[in-house]
Amino acid sequence: MSRIHEALKKIERDRALRKGNRDETADVADLYTAQPATLPAESAPAQNTRETPSFVAASPATTDTLARCTQGNWKPQPTMLFLSEHERIQGNEEFRTLRSRLHQLQEHRPLRKLLVTSPLPEEGKTFVAANLAQAIACQEGRQVLLIDGDLRAGCLHECLGTFRTPGLSDYLLNEIDEFKVMQRGSMKNLVFIPAGSAVSNPTELLGNGHIKTLLNRTESLFDWI
Repeated sequence: MSRIHEALKKIERDRALRKGNRDETADVADLYTAQPATLPAESAPAQNTRETPSFVAASPATTDTLARCTQGNWKPQPTMLFLSEHERIQGNEEFRTLRSRLHQLQEHRPLRKLLVTSPLPEEGKTFVAANLAQAIACQEGRQVLLIDGDLRAGCLHECLGTFRTPGLSDYLLNEIDEFKVMQRGSMKNLVFIPAGSAVSNPTELLGNGHIKTLLNRTESLFDWI
């Protein structure tokens, strides 16, 4: 408390010098109530860790650009917790908790892109990536781009109930632009890029540098990729 007290006194003295019309001995309790945001970071009291995201509506330019994406009638599987008609409260809450943790991390470091991976097949990458994207997209003003980067056995399109092509591999082959491979379904804030056409050299294709170009071009349009 002494550090907070000293910090508040210093702030008040600086204000008095600038304005020339305020008593240096202003009541500290009143200052803390009126101006909590002026506390130095190291002296600020601990904040509630519950999720309190600030929503930012998509700009007209972003809305117009995303309108170029293909609009489809997705038929998601029941494992898509936020798109399914069957309510799964426990599963939904787990992904909301994960979403909150990510927002907390975002307050301390620049974080907009996530990679969901694992060393072995069938460990839940598709399930986690798809439902986390939906959980974030449920929030007003949060634009999410979900990319199926598994060019060997991508199946995100099956979970969402949509088509696989055109998709990421077609973009990496320079056969189509980024907006032609983007799809939108019933969830307005969620945009999806499927794996695309089957290819014989997925590793080389992912390493040709075009994936970086895709991320650079789309990063300004989405809150999370």
